[in-house]
Amino acid sequence: MLITFDLDGVLMLNPFGSGVFPYVRKRISEQSGSDPQEIRKAITGEAIRRQLQGDMVAAYDWDDIIRVVAKSFEVNWNESIAELVERYCVPPHIKLYPGVVELLANLSEAGYTLRALTNGFYIYQYPVLKALGIANFFERIVTPENVGVAKPDPAFYAASRENTTLPHIHVGDNVIHDVWGANRSGAISIWVHNDLPEDWKDKTPLERAKDPSIAQIVQAGIDADLCPHCHPKLVLSEAMPLFVVGHLSEVNEIIHLLMRAG
Repeated sequence: MLITFDLDGVLMLNPFGSGVFPYVRKRISEQSGSDPQEIRKAITGEAIRRQLQGDMVAAYDWDDIIRVVAKSFEVNWNESIAELVERYCVPPHIKLYPGVVELLANLSEAGYTLRALTNGFYIYQYPVLKALGIANFFERIVTPENVGVAKPDPAFYAASRENTTLPHIHVGDNVIHDVWGANRSGAISIWVHNDLPEDWKDKTPLERAKDPSIAQIVQAGIDADLCPHCHPKLVLSEAMPLFVVGHLSEVNEIIHLLMRAG
């Protein structure tokens, strides 16, 4: 059985939010005199523009995005985002979420094939995995620049299944990229919903996925995406998770359930 994991927001906190991007905005602001908030909007806008044009791989090439944005502010940017990631690979800019090591260790010891499935380029993600001590759990790290497509494209999921067979379980926190993408590819989707409704906390992962309110909650997840309109083929009914977890410890329970079911 193949089990793939999204990284950011599921297993770990990366250093972009509190380290890399604030540094970038500050440097461009110092050299251009522009408001850092305007720079923030320009960076987000450039990433969205690339998605709208269908260039999903380039939408995650932060080195190129920052160069383009800096140029628009008449700044010559020559620093490496990958090197900045390594610089900020220290607490509090990075961290593991509760239960990550225990889950990965248990699954690895049970003999499952574990792969990371992320839209972050390898040069941005591997240093974080290494610094947090979990890189060795993954037999492979699947990234857009290496396979030529990005989530939620089913081809990205197909590429992650190289040299394996179904069933394929995917664990992620983004409705569009992780749930819809996994569903369309034939994978079993486990949605990590970090803000479970109070009345869901005593339900099982399967019961949550079948709760009458699930459509409303999934729609809210879609609406919260950076660019939901970048995916015109998205249909709510196709983005329903098969399981919903509030903590990674519940992933083990789901796998045991699936194994018993055959």
